[in-house]
Amino acid sequence: MRSTSKPQAGEGWQRAHSAEQKEQRREAILGAAAELFVERAMADISIGEVAERAGLAKGSVYRYFSTKEEVFLALFIQALGAWFDEIMPLLRGLAPDTSPYDVAALVVRTLAPREPMLRLLASNSCDIEQNLSLEAARASKRWELEHIVRAGEAFEAALPALPEGGGVRAILRLGALVSGLWPMGHPVGPMKKVLAAPKMAPLRVDFYGELESSFGALLAGMCRAS
Repeated sequence: MRSTSKPQAGEGWQRAHSAEQKEQRREAILGAAAELFVERAMADISIGEVAERAGLAKGSVYRYFSTKEEVFLALFIQALGAWFDEIMPLLRGLAPDTSPYDVAALVVRTLAPREPMLRLLASNSCDIEQNLSLEAARASKRWELEHIVRAGEAFEAALPALPEGGGVRAILRLGALVSGLWPMGHPVGPMKKVLAAPKMAPLRVDFYGELESSFGALLAGMCRAS
């Protein structure tokens, strides 16, 4: 029977030469990082652990990514691209009289199965973007510019009352809402225990509920202001 187990670090891999081999190696690194990120926070994951999970030598990872943060930035961009691919045709298929609150509900419904992406978005500016090479930072912003503009056009198609360029602003503001609400809705350490007390109920945040109502109100306000 053919073994499906991953090779041990540094074993079973020849140095990648072709573009296809390099892409396979890069995807193996990202897949390993994604698996580890399900288990614990990015801050608790090392490049060495990513390499070991991928069955690579640690030095092999650095041929593709300069820092751990660049690995997780690539993982975030990959996940964000998949979400754009899902949400854009759904937005374009909505009736022109769809309300901003229905658009917000659709957005949150498609985001809910993507918690790793939301976690990465919540830590992007404060953790990931602090330790990137200039090349990686430029490449990520070029990618965002291209894809967010196209996604913004889909938002404007769904909500014709949005001002020109309002779709891009809506996406950027959605990111800000996620970044702010995620830690409030997912307390950690002693704060999680403190907020679990019944008398602390007013301070607890239902992340998805708050995100939907806040984004709906934001879109409605943008439509009225146009």
